[in-house]
Amino acid sequence: VIGEKGRKFLTSLAQSPAKLFLIVNTHISEHHITPEQVKKLFKDLKLQRQQCIVRTKVNEANLVERFRSQVKQMILMRDRDQSFLSLEQMGDIARESGIQVDEHQPEIQRAKDLTKILGSLDPADITGYKKRVLPFHGEPWQGLSKVEKEKSRMKLRGDRTTEKYNHELDKDKKRIREAQLRQSLSEEMQMFIDHLTCHGGDDRAISLQWLKLMLDSKSREIMAGLRRDYKELSKDSMQKVKELKDMDQKMTDSSLGLEHFMRELGQVYELSVTQHNIKQQTQIHPHVLQLPGVAAELLLDGFPLELIDGDVSNVPVLWITAVLGAVAKKVGRASRVFVLTVIGVQSTGKSTLLNTMFCLRFAVSSGRCTRGAYMQLMKVTGSLAEELGCDFILVIDTEGLRAPELATLTDSYEHDNELATFVVGLSNITLVNIGMENIAEMKDILQIVVHSLLRMKLAGKRPKCIFVHQNVGDVSAHDQNLRGRQKLLEQLDKMTEAAAKLEKVEGVTFCDVMDYDADKDNWYIPGLWQGTPPMAAVNTGYSEHVFQLKKSLIQCLLKGKPDQGAFTIPDFTKWMTGLWEQVKNENFIFSFQNSLFTEAYNQLTVKYKDWEWELRKFTHSWGNKAENRINNARGDLNRLLQTLEHEIRKEINKREGETLDKLKAVFLSGADNVQLLEKYREEFKLSISSLCRRLQDDSMQRCKDAVNRRVGLQEVDAIWNKCHKKMEQQVKELLLKCKGANQVLGDKELQTAFGKMWQDTLSQLEYQPCRERNIELEIENFLREDTANQGRVINEMLERKPLCRHGTRCFQIEEKYINTTWMRRAKTTIGLSSHQSDVNRAAMMTKSLEDECHQWISNIIKVDMDYDNRYCIELLHIIEEKINNISHTNFRMSEEFRAKFKLHLCGYAVPRFQEMQTRFIQKHDPRQRLAKMKGQYFDLFMDIYTEQDENQRQAERFAQSCFLPALTDATLKDLSVNIVDDMKQNDPESKYRLRNNFTVALLVHLKQRDTFDDYHRYITDLENLAKDWLHHQVIEHCKTQRDGESTFSRLAKGILTQITGQAKEIVEDAVMQNFAGNAQSFLDMFVEKLNTRISMPKDEMKLVLFHSDGDGKKWAEAVLPSIEEVEQRLLSEVTRWDVQAKIE
Repeated sequence: VIGEKGRKFLTSLAQSPAKLFLIVNTHISEHHITPEQVKKLFKDLKLQRQQCIVRTKVNEANLVERFRSQVKQMILMRDRDQSFLSLEQMGDIARESGIQVDEHQPEIQRAKDLTKILGSLDPADITGYKKRVLPFHGEPWQGLSKVEKEKSRMKLRGDRTTEKYNHELDKDKKRIREAQLRQSLSEEMQMFIDHLTCHGGDDRAISLQWLKLMLDSKSREIMAGLRRDYKELSKDSMQKVKELKDMDQKMTDSSLGLEHFMRELGQVYELSVTQHNIKQQTQIHPHVLQLPGVAAELLLDGFPLELIDGDVSNVPVLWITAVLGAVAKKVGRASRVFVLTVIGVQSTGKSTLLNTMFCLRFAVSSGRCTRGAYMQLMKVTGSLAEELGCDFILVIDTEGLRAPELATLTDSYEHDNELATFVVGLSNITLVNIGMENIAEMKDILQIVVHSLLRMKLAGKRPKCIFVHQNVGDVSAHDQNLRGRQKLLEQLDKMTEAAAKLEKVEGVTFCDVMDYDADKDNWYIPGLWQGTPPMAAVNTGYSEHVFQLKKSLIQCLLKGKPDQGAFTIPDFTKWMTGLWEQVKNENFIFSFQNSLFTEAYNQLTVKYKDWEWELRKFTHSWGNKAENRINNARGDLNRLLQTLEHEIRKEINKREGETLDKLKAVFLSGADNVQLLEKYREEFKLSISSLCRRLQDDSMQRCKDAVNRRVGLQEVDAIWNKCHKKMEQQVKELLLKCKGANQVLGDKELQTAFGKMWQDTLSQLEYQPCRERNIELEIENFLREDTANQGRVINEMLERKPLCRHGTRCFQIEEKYINTTWMRRAKTTIGLSSHQSDVNRAAMMTKSLEDECHQWISNIIKVDMDYDNRYCIELLHIIEEKINNISHTNFRMSEEFRAKFKLHLCGYAVPRFQEMQTRFIQKHDPRQRLAKMKGQYFDLFMDIYTEQDENQRQAERFAQSCFLPALTDATLKDLSVNIVDDMKQNDPESKYRLRNNFTVALLVHLKQRDTFDDYHRYITDLENLAKDWLHHQVIEHCKTQRDGESTFSRLAKGILTQITGQAKEIVEDAVMQNFAGNAQSFLDMFVEKLNTRISMPKDEMKLVLFHSDGDGKKWAEAVLPSIEEVEQRLLSEVTRWDVQAKIE
């Protein structure tokens, strides 16, 4: 019952602007209130119906729900003239009422001045505010980070040279920096820097804390609205995919915290201390060089410092190094730090764990509250510092791994793997934080960390690894999970073994890389809350278990090994810089989910290389056969080319299908871990199809080149055939004349008669000899046309000596041939670098370019073709293209250099192209071709006149002058593929199957030789160095003896035996089947059946067929022993072949 005193007090509350609620408790009889009293109170308090709640027999939960509903309803129905007060406004009212509020203290009022930088912040346009107020990070910093990583990894290089691509990336980096320099520091940032540098101690700490509170408050307000919008959009997610994506990006871009202002400080500092700004002595802000000292003081005061920028996954190395350097100055360079790191999946309580354990200030929230990695210093005082051997403990808190926000990104694995490897590599102790007892979610990342530490040769550091299982309420969890821990260790050992195998390391376990005891290094901690937040109480068991874990960590520090002890701050800085450089340069391992994934990918790559080699071997063999068919062809070459095109397309399509079936079989085989590679299946399919198309095009180009060679020779062959027929006719007439004489002529008389006939016939031959072109003049004309803008230079050079006398020595670089950039000129002016070093670099590049062009010319003149002007045009085009590819940040090649260098190489080419023309004319001149065959014609003449066994002599002549050279040529052609095949089959180290292994083998070779010249060539001319080394490896392999016989001889004999066996089989079949045609029909059949294996010399074949109209079967019987004799002769000669000479 309400008394008079109570009624008066309640009635006085009616004057308050606050809304009152009257709750009538009806079920407690001793304090029963009468309906009249309720009505009286209702009237006195001026309550509405909704402000009275009568409690009947309902439970507490229902009552609370009803009360919340009516309070909410009253808030929505508030009067228009009423407004809610913020806590700050209520503080002002409290001061008027005489209540003291901390925020009214002068030092806190001064601290509030810093929040003026948020005065222009529009909650609806956070992105615009960040771009205007914080222009130096964000997109520019993101662009720089991408360029830096790409410069290290070269993932998008494509077909550009490394030097050219590096130059492009340097230009991109310079462009971004120049764009940043054009930006001016915003007023807000100037105020922020002034405040940090002018205020110290408590004032600065309070200012930053107040700014952080304000930013967090505004962020909560903004993010709450965005989440509501996102929730509305997600109700119709199928139709609004793009809107959802845009909203998701907007939520990411709308985050604004103290870390963004600190990042801007870092970028302002880095930009100010870039090389260009130091030279120009320009600073973005007068206090910019004080910033590392300020950040160092904040770090020592307990503020976290961002180590890895989570938005761009990059470390601002210059900024972090400067801050740590400032810390070292303040606390002494000999001060030692022990590094403790926590990693784990998102929302497993990592930051909460560290804050509870060490009273730190890491941000905590559900979801992705920490981005990147933050570090905080803790001072170790008293005797504990001596016992632990360190003055500070550096705690690193990391972003949650496997974040849903990053799940859709293609490089999310790479992001997580980089982050985990970097922080684990830095730490002495790593806490692996896990939700519940489930380790599976962290297993993949641990494998990559171990693999990358092995790969980067950091495993000797051996950081301590402790697993912390959160939210485990069972007190017996440690005992019950014994089997699970052992199973985990077995799996980690298996993954480490797989990683070690890929890195060619044997017998390595997980515990060899990370210090881990399965029994002692697993901790089970109950949940933080006892019940459901927000009404839940804090679980005291959480703090107790965390305290026990802390004690265990201290014991680990006490028992730490001397070689794994604390860093000095300079050593830590150096280690951090080197480690991040290695992480940036790692472009293979981080792209995989785990080490088993990597091993499976490697195994599939090996299989793919084997399939690729089979396809290449087939197209090479098919190309040899196609060339032989073209060389042996007598009909329409264009029709033959169409036939070959149809054949190669059909064969390549067939083999492409077979290779794709092999790929499919691999995925269906159930081989170890192959299911992990499912997402790469399409990539390998595309690679196979692309390879097949490329090989098909290369094969057809080879056929077209062979046809073009035949067409180019048709004119001279027609003249030769005409002369050859005339000579045959004259020989036949001489035979008839000699046989018609009344007396038998002796050898001397026959020789005299033949010689007179030969000279008379040669003198009567009518043909137009090949015209020798003035190659020097033609090349000079093309050169002048190509360098018209440097005509004066060309005239002066050619006035001194003719074109053919240029290019006899190496091209000499002069200073005037290079145009230095303004940056290099500035360096030279202030004495930072030498112009001579640029000349030396240009000379080195030019020498490499000159060697490439010499090699191109050498390859051209080897071909049995007459000179054509297209060779000169192509040479000038190649020179122009390669000069354009010469790129350096300090200089460019001048136009005078272009002209003189082209003149130099054209001068080098003139005598060689002239020699090519002379060789072609001499080889294909009818008179000279007949002159070479005079002896063979005379032998034929004598054999026919003396009526010796014509079949036997012709068969021997065929075997020696036609079959033997064709067999030798075919053997050498096929040897190339067989040698490569044999090297790949006898390659236990797989150095000829995988590019990485090949590179390792080459580096080992360099280390074994250990000469300056080799290292210099590796840096300046890697391609030719690799070719020379591989050439040496081929020769050494071919010389390898097995059972008293070299590999080269064994392979050559195998090819010889195969071809001669096929030839003998053709001849034996003709004998057994009683070949019905004449000798010419037999030879036509023989050549046709072998036309894909060997190419018969045409001139010698004409001689063999001269006066050969005998029986084909008898001819076959005669030629069989001659083929066997040729086989035995070559088998004997092969063992005496000079391996090096034949390969070259």
